[in-house]
Amino acid sequence: MLSVSVVIPVRNRERWIARALDSAFAQTVPPAEVIVVDDGSTDGTMDVVDRYGERVRVLRRGGGGAYAARNAGIRAATSPLIAFLDSDDAWLPAKLERQLPLFDGAQTGVVFGDVRIVRDGKLVARAFERTPPGEATQRDFARGNFIPFTTAVVRRECFDRCGFFDEALSADYVAFFRIARRYRLARTDDVVAEYTLHGENWSSDLEASLRSRLLLFAAERDRSADAAERQLLEQILFTLRLQLRIASLRGKARSATPPPSARGTARLSWAGFFLWNRCKSFLNARHV
Repeated sequence: MLSVSVVIPVRNRERWIARALDSAFAQTVPPAEVIVVDDGSTDGTMDVVDRYGERVRVLRRGGGGAYAARNAGIRAATSPLIAFLDSDDAWLPAKLERQLPLFDGAQTGVVFGDVRIVRDGKLVARAFERTPPGEATQRDFARGNFIPFTTAVVRRECFDRCGFFDEALSADYVAFFRIARRYRLARTDDVVAEYTLHGENWSSDLEASLRSRLLLFAAERDRSADAAERQLLEQILFTLRLQLRIASLRGKARSATPPPSARGTARLSWAGFFLWNRCKSFLNARHV
């Protein structure tokens, strides 16, 4: 079984970081190493981390955001597999035991699992409603990002071949899209982690998250030379523009106008809006 490095980016998570670390060390299949990348914490977060001593590798940065911190962790990792754990989330004990055997061939690039979403210790929901049945492919990303990031285990070489994370909000969506171009995606149906909702989530600003995704996917479209992939990217951009329109109508976004580079040529008809709104349960209500 391949060894795995755990990468945990953190900034001002004094309340949560011990829970995340304890869940990594409680795995029935232990990771080879746990890397905490501090992104400029100013509270007592690192005092908590320091109590774990040499069990934790610590990288210190002056800032730059969660994805810059994750990239630093990937570059420092020594294992062929990288598992991502957010500092305010927690893994269930058998997570790695369930997922690592699914790397059964060199073409498997990402293995992910189910999550339960909690707020104040209470269950809110289970899973992503848009997780595709059967084996997922690149085309399934047209429905949204169906990979719960805190469950993702990624083959290290994927980043060398497909690129590291863009250092912008919600960059995992486009990163997984790129990886699916070359690698197989696999999943376990088991619940393997808890995702915690609270007001300080890094991706809690829905408008900022959607606008970042629009810019990232527009840039990906402009780089792609494959006609079929460009069409798929246009579908993703159309869905993101719709989501921004809905967020605006619900008062969760100041404006429904997408960034210039991500605007479409077709106007959104009210009939199309109505159909999409009726089918929105098909999409994920939680944007990660």
